[in-house]
Formats: sequence, structure tokens, C-alpha cells
Amino acid sequence: VLLRVPSGVRSIAGRLPPQAKLALSSHPYPSASALLDDCAACAADSVIAESGGPAWDAAGFARLVDAARSSLAITTAEVVDVVARVLAEAHEVRTRLGRAGGPAAALDDMRAQFSALVYPGFIAETGLRRLPDLVRYLKAIIRRLDKMAESAARDAERMAVVHRVTDAYQQTLRELGEPARSGHDAAAIRWMIEELRVSLFAQTLGTPEPVSEKRIRAALDRLAA
Repeated sequence: VLLRVPSGVRSIAGRLPPQAKLALSSHPYPSASALLDDCAACAADSVIAESGGPAWDAAGFARLVDAARSSLAITTAEVVDVVARVLAEAHEVRTRLGRAGGPAAALDDMRAQFSALVYPGFIAETGLRRLPDLVRYLKAIIRRLDKMAESAARDAERMAVVHRVTDAYQQTLRELGEPARSGHDAAAIRWMIEELRVSLFAQTLGTPEPVSEKRIRAALDRLAA
């Protein structure tokens, strides 16, 4: 069962303040409609998850309809608001990377990180629970750019840590079968690596819980077991 509110999400977007509207205008989607549809999909996914998951019978469908009536509009407004903040930060990152100087390897790494965070379809794929974290991850890229000017060598050392755990993560995924490869535990480690970047390059932004190369490797061992 999929819940969609395309007309509702357009109305919500239309009531945003000018700065938020401007942020929404800078996006990687093929059109504004595609962006708003993905916001609606993200909101629907959140409502479905909060209501006990997809409906497989009439009673389950009725439960989802009731949930949609009571919370879908509110959840959609929340998604649109968060996405506006993400896209505002993404615009700043894109601008800074476009004019940044420094080691090519570091800049390529940041561009790859950015492309893995903000892309067509990222809203529903990231999900409402994780979307606010993207603002922090994007801010961390800007902090990294600022610090890189002070010490390119230190940046390279920290980047090497990220690359080690990323390579280990990708190797573990290759060795896993489905559905483990695309399961919750595998996705959680992907976000742990983003948190590691924050910890290494923009520590003052903080992370929800301690994160390190050792902790990520332990999580990979559990995933592979």
C-alpha cells in the first residue's frame, strides 16, 4: 500500500517562507514535481512504518487510511521543512566545492561524499528519521574545507581512515547475500561511516554516539558473522 499526497505537498511547499522556497529551487531532481513527489513518498513511508508497516489485509489498510488522515499532512510538512534545510546546506557545499582549492584527492573525496548524500531520490531513500542528519553531514564538509587550508597532511591522514573503513564495508557487502546486503544492519554501518567523517573532520558538530574505526570494524564483524 502506497500513500501519496501530491496536491497536498504542493500546497505545503507554497506556504513556506521565501528563504525555504529558494532552497527548494536548488535540487538534483529532474523537476520540482519530482522533488515534491519524493517528499510525499518519504512522508508516506514514515506514516506506514509508524502504523505497523505495509497493509496485507483489509484491517491493515483501514489502519493505514486512519493514520494517513490524522498524520500524513503533518508528516509531509515536516519532510518538506527538513528538505529545505538540507538543500540550503547542499547549495552552500556545492558553491564552496566549486571554488575550492587544495589536494585533488581530498576534493574528489568530498565531491563523492556529497553525491552519495544528495541525489535524485535521496529524500525517500534516506527517510525522515535520517534526513536531519544530512544537514550536519553537509556542514561537516564545509568545516573540512576550512580546516584543510590549515593542514592538508592532517586531512589526508583522516581521509585514509575513512577510506579504510569504507573499503572494508564495501568488501563485506560484496561477500554478503541478500537480504543482508540491503538490510537495516548494513545501512546502519553506512551511516556510521558518515558519523565517522563528522568525528574526524568536524568534531565540534558532535555525533549521536561515540564512533571510531574500531567500532565500525566490530559492527562489520557482526554483520559478516
